Amino acid sequence: MSVFRFKQFSVKNEKSAMKVGTDGVLLGSAMTITGFEKRMLDVGTGTGLIALMAAQRNAQAEITAVDIDEASAREAAYNFAKSPFSERLTALCTPLSRFSPENSFDLIFSNPPYYDTSLLNPKPRQAAARHTETLSYRDLCAFAAEYLTRVGSGGDLPGKAVSDQEANCENPQAGCGLKAKMQTGCGLEAKTQACRLSIILPSDCERELLRTAASYGLQLFRILRIRTTLTKPFSRIIAEFTISVNASLESLPLEEELTLLQEDGSRSPEYKALTSEFYL
Repeated sequence: MSVFRFKQFSVKNEKSAMKVGTDGVLLGSAMTITGFEKRMLDVGTGTGLIALMAAQRNAQAEITAVDIDEASAREAAYNFAKSPFSERLTALCTPLSRFSPENSFDLIFSNPPYYDTSLLNPKPRQAAARHTETLSYRDLCAFAAEYLTRVGSGGDLPGKAVSDQEANCENPQAGCGLKAKMQTGCGLEAKTQACRLSIILPSDCERELLRTAASYGLQLFRILRIRTTLTKPFSRIIAEFTISVNASLESLPLEEELTLLQEDGSRSPEYKALTSEFYL
C-alpha cells in the first residue's frame, strides 16, 4: 500500500487520480489560514491531502472536500477517517457545477487541472484530474464569487497591525520567512480577515487568472511566486483573492517569492520552515 506519512496524519495514495505531489504540499502549507475560518471547501481534493493540512492548521474549521472522481472521493474519505481531524472533514463525490451548498465558505482552495484540451490524456480519470475540460479556474472564480462569505463567519481576528519592519522582511501572515515585496499601509490586516479563494497554478497562467478573477469581482490580495532554484524561472504561483466589498481592501497585493532548493539540491531554509509542521 502506498502511504505518505506526515507528522500528524498519513495519506493513502493508491486510487486517487491526482497523486500526492509538491503542488499540493505547497498550497496546503503556504495559503493564508488565519484561524478565523469556520467553513472551508477543497475543490478537486484527490487524496484529501490539502484538506488535511488545512485541518491541522486551523483547529476549528469544518472542511468539505469535493471531487468529480468517485475513487478519489472514497480515498479522501478513508484518509479523513484515519486522521485526528475526522470529525471536521467530509468528502463528497460531485462536480463543482452540481454542488449547491447551503452555507457559504470562509476559504475555498484548489489545486485545479491546468492542461488544456489539446493535450488531453487518453485515460479519462487522469484527464479529469489534470485537464481544464472538467474544472477550469473560471469555474472556480464563478463559484467563489457566489459562495465566499461576504463577512467572515468567525468574527473579529485577534492580532495587531503590520509594522514597517514586518512589511519589509518576513511574511507577517505565516511567519515562514518568505521573501516579501509590499508597501506599508496596504491594509493587510483587513485583507487577511476577508474570506478568500486560494489557487496554485503554473506561472504562465498568471495573467489570464488575474483577468478572469477580476471579471467575477475578485481582487488579488496576495501572490506567491515559486521557483525550483535561484537560476530557474518561476514555475508556480499561489494566488489568493478576496471579494472586493470594502474600500480599505482596494490596494496593492502582497507579493512574495519562494525558492525550493539550494544549489546542492537540498531544501532551502524557507521551504523547510514552510513545511516544518508537516514533513517528518
